[in-house]
Amino acid sequence: MRHNPREAIGVAQDAVTTAVNAPRRFAFRRQTGQHPVDGIDDARLAVAVIAMAYLELEDVPTQDDLDRLYVLLRSKLRLDEEEANEAQVFGRWVVAQCASPEPAISKLDKRLRKLDGPSAKKALGDIPGELPQLGPSDRQVDVRETIQNSFGT
Repeated sequence: MRHNPREAIGVAQDAVTTAVNAPRRFAFRRQTGQHPVDGIDDARLAVAVIAMAYLELEDVPTQDDLDRLYVLLRSKLRLDEEEANEAQVFGRWVVAQCASPEPAISKLDKRLRKLDGPSAKKALGDIPGELPQLGPSDRQVDVRETIQNSFGT
């Protein structure tokens, strides 16, 4: 537990820096009148945001959920430590811009297929299936089936 206010300020400044740098790291470009999902040009980032939205289908993710996502982003997508942290922050922002997880997943699913074509399914892999600690909820199962169907599986 932090007792020093200066440490708390440092942590807050680090969080702000991460939030500001996340879009830059992935070459995210947002143009006026364009939906944020349309500015994603990296398939790995699209996958990371889909995974974050998938977690948010069942309320706010726990720290354990976020830790599991972090490990998956590092191992499956080969993101470094900073990229994985920034992808999570960016993912939460994109989901908020879409108003809820379902439209975010739908838009990102289409964007991922546009970016990566046939290899998009491989990029996504089974990351959503590996996220829920206690097994997927009904909403998560429905969304996962929808994503699989969009890839023709």
